[in-house]
Amino acid sequence: MTLFIRQSIVTADITANLKAMDEQLNLMLHHKIDELLALCQELLEENQTLKASEQAWREERAQLVEKNELARSKVEAMISRLKALEQES
Repeated sequence: MTLFIRQSIVTADITANLKAMDEQLNLMLHHKIDELLALCQELLEENQTLKASEQAWREERAQLVEKNELARSKVEAMISRLKALEQES
């Protein structure tokens, strides 16, 4: 075999190997991208759920604070009436 033919065969083998490696790397990259997209979607859904839950807790807390203030004012009113009754006696 001549040197030229040998070089051509080696070059063809290298080119084929590089092409195969390139295809495999592309497949791996596509797989990783798909995994990342799925993870992003999962995190987005989880984040939305957490935000909705946080909003519900904030609303519940606001209601409890309001009830607490109402109870406090009623207790203070009762104490004032008791003091007034005590002073009348």
